[in-house]
Amino acid sequence: MVMYEENFVLNSRGMKLFTCVWKPVEQEPKALLFLCHGYAAETSITMNSTATRLAKAGFAVYGMDYEGHGKSEGLSGYISNFDDLVDDVSIHYSTICEKEENKGKMRFLLGESMGGAVVLLLARKKPDFWDGAVLVAPMCKLAEEVKPHPVVISILIKLCSFIPTWKIVPGSDILDIAIKEPHIRTQVRENEFCYKGRPRLNTAYQLLLVSLDLEKNLQEASETDDVKYEENFIRSSRGLKLFTCKWLPTDQEPRAIVFFCHGYGMECSITMNSTARRLVKAGFGVYGMDYEGHGKSDGLSGYIPNFDHLVDDVSTHYTTICEREENKGKMRFMLGESMGGAVVLLLSRKKPEFWDGALLVAPMCKVLLPFMVLHGDDDKVTDKAVSQELYRVAVSSDKTLKLYSGMWHGLLNGETQENIEIVFADVIGWLEKRTEHGNDRFESELKHNNDVEGAVYKRCHSATKLSKSFFFLFKKQKNVLEYEERKGVRYFVTIKPKRRRITVQSSSFKTAQYKQTLQVTTISVSNKTERIKREREISINLFLKMASETENIKYEESFIKNTRGMKLFTCKWLPANKEPKSLIFICHGYAMECSTAKRLVNAGYGVYGMDYEGHGKSDGLSAYVPNFDHLVDDVSAHYTSICEREENKCKMRYLLGESMGGAVLLLLHRKKPEFWDGAVLVAPMCKIAEEMKPNPVVISVLSKLSGVIPTWKIIPGQDIIETAFKQPEVRKQVRENPYCYKGRPRLKTANELLRISTDLEKRLDEVSLPFMVLHGEDDKVTDKAVSGQLYEVASSSDKTFKLYPGMWHGLLYGETPENIEIVFTDIIGWLDKRASDGNGGFESELKRKEDGFTLKE
Repeated sequence: MVMYEENFVLNSRGMKLFTCVWKPVEQEPKALLFLCHGYAAETSITMNSTATRLAKAGFAVYGMDYEGHGKSEGLSGYISNFDDLVDDVSIHYSTICEKEENKGKMRFLLGESMGGAVVLLLARKKPDFWDGAVLVAPMCKLAEEVKPHPVVISILIKLCSFIPTWKIVPGSDILDIAIKEPHIRTQVRENEFCYKGRPRLNTAYQLLLVSLDLEKNLQEASETDDVKYEENFIRSSRGLKLFTCKWLPTDQEPRAIVFFCHGYGMECSITMNSTARRLVKAGFGVYGMDYEGHGKSDGLSGYIPNFDHLVDDVSTHYTTICEREENKGKMRFMLGESMGGAVVLLLSRKKPEFWDGALLVAPMCKVLLPFMVLHGDDDKVTDKAVSQELYRVAVSSDKTLKLYSGMWHGLLNGETQENIEIVFADVIGWLEKRTEHGNDRFESELKHNNDVEGAVYKRCHSATKLSKSFFFLFKKQKNVLEYEERKGVRYFVTIKPKRRRITVQSSSFKTAQYKQTLQVTTISVSNKTERIKREREISINLFLKMASETENIKYEESFIKNTRGMKLFTCKWLPANKEPKSLIFICHGYAMECSTAKRLVNAGYGVYGMDYEGHGKSDGLSAYVPNFDHLVDDVSAHYTSICEREENKCKMRYLLGESMGGAVLLLLHRKKPEFWDGAVLVAPMCKIAEEMKPNPVVISVLSKLSGVIPTWKIIPGQDIIETAFKQPEVRKQVRENPYCYKGRPRLKTANELLRISTDLEKRLDEVSLPFMVLHGEDDKVTDKAVSGQLYEVASSSDKTFKLYPGMWHGLLYGETPENIEIVFTDIIGWLDKRASDGNGGFESELKRKEDGFTLKE
């Protein structure tokens, strides 16, 4: 016989939770067994058969329905926070175990599916409390079959903060794949206390987080005996609940304490777990915390309203730990990764004498404390050059820089096992050396051996006040830097005597057009001072040669306001000593800015450019195009006003558009078909190449979301810089250009580009102005076939199509110098022909020829 009872309890949040118990009637229970049901299920009906069997076998069986499940209060199927759910279960089941009649009885847990995850987390909270557990198909990892596409997961996670309760997670019907017997599936569907809809957004996110956490910890279960792990929550000064955790050696006193500062968008308990365990095995105590808006802490996900508050939270918590009695006298080190590196530097600034050292892993950043900075040579997330600069300028006399060839951003857990071992050998070695000797002793030892080796590159920042004198000479160890400003362009000459190399570079927009390197092979003077003097003379000659070329160009910058009140950057390049033969108006590509026009000006043309809204130096959210028509209106208004100036009224007007700028050009022509005298289209965006597009299903989802989250950078796809520019040094220059956008396309921007390119592809026959279209045969960004189609169907009687074998997308500056010369020779030749003949005369001449005749080169 089995006795069954039901009841309700209140949780800490004031919610009424359903509880029940099955007990044997005729005997004292031999042990206690606590049920943890699965997601969307409940206890009293679906687990009744299981509980009755166990009660007949002599066990007292207890169950409860979680918040949002079964007969308990809460939105059906909704889990706002999995930790709160586990706390509810832990409190209720612990209370039962502590009753007088249950003291001395063994306590077992039984969890099914998601309940298995609850069981494991209960065991983690109180490792010595429970006597055993039965795990039935536990949710330690979600099966791939029930997960949406990774891109969809990424989008849904970002939406959690906005629409957490929405039932929009795609996937299979879990009942059809979980329960084999059809009649049992029918019973579950008819059970009014079981949730049957699609998973709610935040519920799915919570389940994903928990399964990832458990999977990670299971892989390291063999190490658990050596590591004591604890979690907790503290309150910030603003009343926010912040997650904290610690990893300590179980069988020894920590030799020193390491404090984690995680990166942006990350957390401690899962992503830093492997790192912490390695450090604990090496004898260190490790502490971590999740910042506001990160991990398991309160706050809007990924939102940092004030970085100083974030640093204050970390400083307060970590200082409190250091000041505990058991930690007094122990050395204190910080470990910061990515944005956490910035947190570490600010903690050091707050208390310069408090910390004994720091490890900076790919930091996002005047440091006084001893530190080690680590960076992957192929890091594309944070700038390794800044780590090098940090090492160079830091006042600290104990500093180490490690640059790992071929490694990426995630040095601690994103590399191969062999690479991770290399990194941790360096990290632990650095810590052990300072722990053994003490920082004071180590610092005095290093003061005698801190010469900086290698070349030092000194920048002249824009804020530097310029003297009226012609040259500035900077000397630092083995480097000599010559500097001059002429016609608004700055020139740098860097001499590296050891390598016999001199580099001259200008600070104009496209430095690649001005950068030249001279290999010095004729200097054989043994005297170092004399050699530097000779090298300086060579550099000045090269320097002046470049300056004289630029003297022929008059360059000016300005800002205008568009109709929406935004400040837009504009510029112009004009021949200094003669009247321009014609005007050329540049329309730059997506995520770029106004490129140099030196070649065109030297050919006698006046060149005008502007940065669109959200591009280059113009106002607007970087690379955000809310409405392409507005962008075209801005360009049309500005370029038209230039053409209508008195001095320009008789000059011919040409457009030059590259990539997305080609689309802008065609839309300008559509607005004013008779206004422009001709156009040069370089790899125009009349259609986006299939290789650059996401899956059609993903496009459909993203198009619908563009009205909800227009500025989010969640478009999947290839790195456009890698696929557009053939030359590695050009790719590097684009990435280092602060005015070029390097992130993923924003949702609304991508939607607008798709809309415009689709529209243009359908109306190519409307193009009537004289044009030349150029395309690289190996272009993977825009579709060369559509350039060919434009040539075939356009109504213009003066049209030229050039297809360049072996060339990529960036024809104007992404190719080899030889290829760029070929392209510009064709462009200038085409322009010169029409500028000398005049388009009116040229068009008339062509009309007299055989009907349908076109000029094809």
